[in-house]
Amino acid sequence: MKLSLTKTAALCLVALCLPSQAQGIRKNYTEMTSDEKSDYLAAWNALYNSTASNDIVQVLSNWYNANYSAINWAWPDGEAQNQFLAWHRMALWEMEKALQAQNARITIPYWDWYVNTSSSDALFTSFLPTGSLNSNWGVNRNVGAAGSLPHAQASLCMMASTQWFHFSNLNSCLGPPDFPPGMNPNAENLFHGPVRTWMGGDMATSYAPIDPIYYLHAARMDKFWQAWEDQASMASSHSITTLNRYNGSTTSPVLGTLPSTDPDAIVNGRVAHGTYYTSGGTATLNDGYDVTNAYRNPEYFGYQYNIVAADFAVPAGKSAVIHSGTNITIQPGFASSGTLTLHVGDYDSPLVKRGGSEQVNARGLGNPGILNVSRSGGVLSVSFRLAETTPVTIEVFSANGARLGTPLRKGRVPYGSHKLEMSFPSEFRGVAYVKVTSGARVYKKAVSLL
Repeated sequence: MKLSLTKTAALCLVALCLPSQAQGIRKNYTEMTSDEKSDYLAAWNALYNSTASNDIVQVLSNWYNANYSAINWAWPDGEAQNQFLAWHRMALWEMEKALQAQNARITIPYWDWYVNTSSSDALFTSFLPTGSLNSNWGVNRNVGAAGSLPHAQASLCMMASTQWFHFSNLNSCLGPPDFPPGMNPNAENLFHGPVRTWMGGDMATSYAPIDPIYYLHAARMDKFWQAWEDQASMASSHSITTLNRYNGSTTSPVLGTLPSTDPDAIVNGRVAHGTYYTSGGTATLNDGYDVTNAYRNPEYFGYQYNIVAADFAVPAGKSAVIHSGTNITIQPGFASSGTLTLHVGDYDSPLVKRGGSEQVNARGLGNPGILNVSRSGGVLSVSFRLAETTPVTIEVFSANGARLGTPLRKGRVPYGSHKLEMSFPSEFRGVAYVKVTSGARVYKKAVSLL
């Protein structure tokens, strides 16, 4: 049985939503709220205004230029040609951490160049406007003046590849006139290069990461790689055991010494980094990811539309926030013995954006609501506040929907704050869902009972 939480309630397993949040859901830029877009642009402005010693944008741009042939597999440099997708996955990770240092709710969105194909698209005119970037940041563009964006047949061709070597390097299913003679039809030449050429300006040069659009493009490529990996019997296999820059001896102005990264260890971005891409209005948290808090505490998974939490865990001593503007569905495989906040609604509320304390009233319901739930052996104490005098029923359910204990019913409880106790199975451990019914009002809260 699944549990679905809608925007009629915001449920917290703990009382405090900590300020150092960071999220792991990358969404199409068209799915971002206006506040998210403003916050994203503000974070980039802060990075561009960094001091020279802390200018991660320029550092990554310079690095890309200096190591261009090693990073891009179209160049004939032996084993290093295999690191194109893995290198960009790590560069996205590093830049994302830099942006989250400015605003911890941020992730890098992706640009779907199959759909948003016009040079007058909002991506270039209002979200990350060409004119503003050219004048304020010294980023040059010449959008749509040369080349063309990838077409759907190229995607079908690459997704049909059944071997990593074919997907990552050679694939003969496309040829003239679909692909220029003399070039290998691989993911870099079919998708990465054409988009940069179409963008023009800095994007068409080896300094491309100076333009924030570069990372939206890289995120789309990363999403594409993850989708290929998700197909049956697909498996990336690299002939190298470390990556250019991410080799344990390079220092980032944001993260310090960067980890030595075996590309085979990050072929699943969900497991390696807790990074999830949206699809069809849903973000699915799955694939056996365990929250680590290695760089983010709590880890924040936010999306204004549907979130499904399945094979995903918050271990003891770790913390995470899952926040949807509309709905969270909990499915089998989801587990938490750590600190977890489930929040539905108020997606752009100032309190949530500041990371302040929500107390434990059910946001979205306003007051009254459930204020606190605690247990002592076989007794469960539920504190709540009523807006009017009504009969009250308290029920508790396990994560799979089974009722726990005997429902407590009280007639005509006056308005105001109350604390009632009910019998409860002393052996129960895990997530419970408390439901207080007061007349026509229903208040719900998720709690971790150890």
